[in-house]
Amino acid sequence: MAGALAALAALAAALAGPRAAAGARGGLPAGGGAEAGAGAGARPLPPEWPAQFAVRFRETNLWVLKTRGRFWYDASLEAERVDRDSGLGDRYCGTARPLSSTPCSHVVAGGVRYLRFPEKGQCCRCCDAEHGCGFLRQDWLQGARFVGPEAQGGEAAWKWEVDGLQNNYVWTAAADGRPVRVLQAPNDDMRLRPDFRPGPVDPAVFDVGDCQGDCGGVCARLRAPGPA
Repeated sequence: MAGALAALAALAAALAGPRAAAGARGGLPAGGGAEAGAGAGARPLPPEWPAQFAVRFRETNLWVLKTRGRFWYDASLEAERVDRDSGLGDRYCGTARPLSSTPCSHVVAGGVRYLRFPEKGQCCRCCDAEHGCGFLRQDWLQGARFVGPEAQGGEAAWKWEVDGLQNNYVWTAAADGRPVRVLQAPNDDMRLRPDFRPGPVDPAVFDVGDCQGDCGGVCARLRAPGPA
């Protein structure tokens, strides 16, 4: 979902409203927790993206391309990283290295998105925040509309709709409010695993000191002047 996250980052940057307090706490968000779900027909509090976490995920792109990976996020550093076992279904990785299922990572640090291909020994610059490649703001769920309860993986969860260029949905666990699924319908579906770990992320996870040169494909189009 790294490509989806990049699109969501661009959307969040365009939305009105102040930035949520980055890194104010490393634990799970208060919104959507068990207290909000107490009682029949209770309406949960609005969802809040956790400030700092690490989690594994499973993802389906374009209905049939499946992969697994790991997601790190730290709002206090304004940094994120998404590793995929295969970058084929991602519009950034999959166009920088066309028709390749090699592992690919998105790393956002210092307002710039980089693509890393560890098996190829390559790390390149995709584009910056001004061109829609920035950090996913913690307040990107601001204004989400409550759809209703909908279990995920056998766990009670709340479903939310978020405005965007397509239908965006987020599911949060009814027990503690952590995100359990993000869907950019119909083509990108990320399901977060139960090993969600809140808390600060080692800054070394986001190191891009070895990255050189610019990526091609969609990244090049985004860097070009005018509409992407």
